[in-house]
Amino acid sequence: MNQNTGKDEIKEFMTGAENKRKRQNRKKRRRSSEQYTVAVAGLILMAVIFVVVGIFACGVSVVPVCILALLEVILARCFYDLPIFVHLLIVAAQIIAGVIGGGALFGLMAALLYFVAVIVRCYIYRT
Repeated sequence: MNQNTGKDEIKEFMTGAENKRKRQNRKKRRRSSEQYTVAVAGLILMAVIFVVVGIFACGVSVVPVCILALLEVILARCFYDLPIFVHLLIVAAQIIAGVIGGGALFGLMAALLYFVAVIVRCYIYRT
């Protein structure tokens, strides 16, 4: 009788530890999901700001602005694992192209969108 009680206690202890581990994993998944949602919402907000500023402040047509916003996010997705100095070169090239093209604000906004997209991608990848 004592042996069964000992086995039952061990089984109950193991089940309690398992349940605790499951609860911790559930909390971690929920927190990760919330962080992912906030990060993606920030990226979407930045893209909307880019489109609005590009259309109204810079006077660029809707289609090129939306295509450029999409390309910035795609570039960030493709290049997220490169060293930081490569990202800085890309941002500098975007700003210089904007200044040369006569749209310094538009180039700056494009660089900012790229930078935010890379940060969000790295954040999502590491969590």
